[in-house]
Amino acid sequence: MDIRDVRTIDDVDELLVINAPKVRKGARVHEAIQVLIDNPISRSVYVVDEGNKLLGTISYRSLIRVGSARFDARTDGIFPFMQYLRDLLLDDVTELMRKSHPVTKKNTIKEALKLMGETKQSDLPLIDQEGHLLGELCGMKIMKLGIDIIRKGDEAAIERKKKSQKDDD
Repeated sequence: MDIRDVRTIDDVDELLVINAPKVRKGARVHEAIQVLIDNPISRSVYVVDEGNKLLGTISYRSLIRVGSARFDARTDGIFPFMQYLRDLLLDDVTELMRKSHPVTKKNTIKEALKLMGETKQSDLPLIDQEGHLLGELCGMKIMKLGIDIIRKGDEAAIERKKKSQKDDD
């Protein structure tokens, strides 16, 4: 399948992680880390309520930062020290979660890629119309599906650069 043939997220099941890493509101940090370890393709953990409605996202980097505080790995300076103390005492995942930027099956891949670029997220939660977490749109799988397009773009850029250098000579 060519990614250019894909119209909506609903068109490509192979881009989705159906069992997206998630924890319930009020879970502990170590639970979120374990869920992420159990889902190595994902880079986020999603926080949901009792009805599986998406409440927020916890990034891999946030979990690393909190984990590093437990190992007493910190940067010098007053602000990093205050962050270290906050992270050291943090235990509830809701204190780590940030606003989610979800997509639905009706979104296009192009819309999803644009959202990934704007929010600097490599994966996006997939929700239904009521906000229930259905899975995750995986950026790594999109790249895998689009590698030929990316390769052709790289080759075209190299050719343009060579032509530009010849014109300058």
